[in-house]
Amino acid sequence: MSQFLSELLGGPTNFDVGLQFNRWIDRLLPQVGPAVPDPLTRPAAAATYLNGVRHTVLEGAKQHPLIRITDGDLRVMNTLEGELSCSTEELMEDTGKCSLTILYDNWLVDWMTHQTMPISDLNLIIDFDPTNPNWRRRWGGKITEIHVKKDDKGVHSIELTALHFREHAKRLLVAANPIFPPEVQLPKMWVLPGPVRTICALTRLAGFRRCPRTRC
Repeated sequence: MSQFLSELLGGPTNFDVGLQFNRWIDRLLPQVGPAVPDPLTRPAAAATYLNGVRHTVLEGAKQHPLIRITDGDLRVMNTLEGELSCSTEELMEDTGKCSLTILYDNWLVDWMTHQTMPISDLNLIIDFDPTNPNWRRRWGGKITEIHVKKDDKGVHSIELTALHFREHAKRLLVAANPIFPPEVQLPKMWVLPGPVRTICALTRLAGFRRCPRTRC
């Protein structure tokens, strides 16, 4: 599909890296004929195909998001359905927050409040594209608060509050030289050439091994 769009637009495109729609649209949208139509020889079929792609993208954005609850090791435990409301926020410089409300008679309420140890972590992950779940576009956070509410009509509900996983990074302690223990910090420098993302990840892993109690 990306090759077809490239020929149609008269130059290379960046759909594979940016939008990434073609990785799942081709599986859902039947092709017009044996292959993707050529806009030069079959303009009507090409227009029909592009209209189908547009319709699939627009309708795909209206899907119900995939909301799942995981344990402390991010192993999926259950899928949450039947929520009354759900709002998430993604902040650039701070920790995002998610507020989710479900009815009290939901079977997951008893599992979260009575069948789960108080010291166990419960995480919430939300995939806004349930057809193609991807960790790169996923919202994830730790459930920090569970409140029982009752409205004026007598309907009981449960409100879950989750903080984005970025909150974990705020509690990391990294020494000047993460290779040596905290008592020995000579030299007080840590030099490692490479991409910033790789260097930060390696420094954090080294800090975890030396100071495991800094985990949150």
